[in-house]
Amino acid sequence: MKKVVVAGAGLGGLETAYILAKNGFQVTVLEKHRTVGGALQSFCRNGELFDTGFHYVGGLEQGQSLYDRFKYLNLLHLPWHRLNKECFDRIIIDGNSYVHANGHKQFAEKLAIQFPSERESLLRFAGLIRETAAAVMSNFADGSRTFDNPLYTQSTLQVLQTIFKDRLLIDVIGASGSKIDLTNNDLPFFVFAEIFNSYIESAWRLDGPGSLIADSLAQDIRSMGGTICCNRQVTGINTRNGIATGVTTSNQEFYPADLVISDIAPSVTLDLIDQPGVIRNIYRRRIENLDKSLGMFTVNIRLKQESVPYLNSNLFIFRNSSPWSACQDSSISDRAMVSFRPCLTSSFCSNIDLLAPMSWNMVEKWAGTTVGHRGPDYLEFKERKAKELISLVSPHIQTKENADFSECIESYSTSTPLTWTDYTGTPQGSAFGIVKKSSELEKTMLSVRTPVENLYLTGQNINLHGIMGVTMTAWLTCQKICQIQ
Repeated sequence: MKKVVVAGAGLGGLETAYILAKNGFQVTVLEKHRTVGGALQSFCRNGELFDTGFHYVGGLEQGQSLYDRFKYLNLLHLPWHRLNKECFDRIIIDGNSYVHANGHKQFAEKLAIQFPSERESLLRFAGLIRETAAAVMSNFADGSRTFDNPLYTQSTLQVLQTIFKDRLLIDVIGASGSKIDLTNNDLPFFVFAEIFNSYIESAWRLDGPGSLIADSLAQDIRSMGGTICCNRQVTGINTRNGIATGVTTSNQEFYPADLVISDIAPSVTLDLIDQPGVIRNIYRRRIENLDKSLGMFTVNIRLKQESVPYLNSNLFIFRNSSPWSACQDSSISDRAMVSFRPCLTSSFCSNIDLLAPMSWNMVEKWAGTTVGHRGPDYLEFKERKAKELISLVSPHIQTKENADFSECIESYSTSTPLTWTDYTGTPQGSAFGIVKKSSELEKTMLSVRTPVENLYLTGQNINLHGIMGVTMTAWLTCQKICQIQ
């Protein structure tokens, strides 16, 4: 039985470990934090559970994008809660409201009500999304990961501009892009299509925290004989004659392995290799120079009891801005995603998350500081950003007796890209990992293999991002190791 050590217990690491354990490998997962999950971690503030990065997922009905994968991973038993089929995402741009609906034809027809001249283009777009997603699934399923389709070398914005004439419609389609990283104008269309298509198929929240996903995977890994060790930071990847032989942890323990799989950022992974000469400088520079995607600023709000009715949709709100451009001015919050937590016992919700993209340069001056010791100017910065986002979303959140939304807030906490770096180990707090570029596909779409024999990569930095992308990459990693379908 081959021994596998997985460094990092984020979604990619756990899924990869699960698949290999199910295929007869002796798996050990090492996680530096006290709990597994990475961006799936949940945390408690004032008695309420909040999510770090997970808010909703697409394609969980039979025959849809994620169904077979999640069935294999034994994740369909979780308490999934389907969002409104008629409007799973509501887009609000400069006070005007638009609908993203489930079903490819319904998605097109709903938007055609407000953009009648673009009806045929919308139907063509919906079909293209479905066809492209199917091609990507087929491509990754056989492990080929080839980029010979023209849509692989076109950016999302380029494709949309060839389909639609109305710039506002292009913004409406891209408005939910905070889950896809559309501020990257070179984002390959096939990456957008694969993720976007899954949400058009169906959209789901959990009746509970996102950590349920990580906990389920971890429990099953252990039941299949695998081992998961928290508070075990991998500090070295051991090699002999250019072959990975195991890892060393911060407490000086050595874990021998026939295979080492890293769910840690590629640049950090390379720094862990005990013999730097094993990696050629040209490969190392290539990895180190890859751009990181934007991070997120989050406001986790605990609401007063029965003050805000639960909304079975997400809100994406923009004011005087385009989803295709990044907010670079630290004094302005011009966009936000609003996510509502369902409650099993009430028609009201107890907490809401506000999320907005944030570049690393907004918090870089506090890099190197530790949690709780970043000074009053950092606290003032977070407080100002929180108030700006609350002000932005307030007119668009229904409240009991039409109260001002700010009056419904019991308490709130905030996080920045620095927080992500602290708790998930993500370089620069990147929410989507390495920036994927249609103009540089072979450079930015990494192979799961490394130049070190028996050392593999997994996670959202490698190919696609988000729940969908990480899951597909886990499959690709395991396909290179063993035969799975």
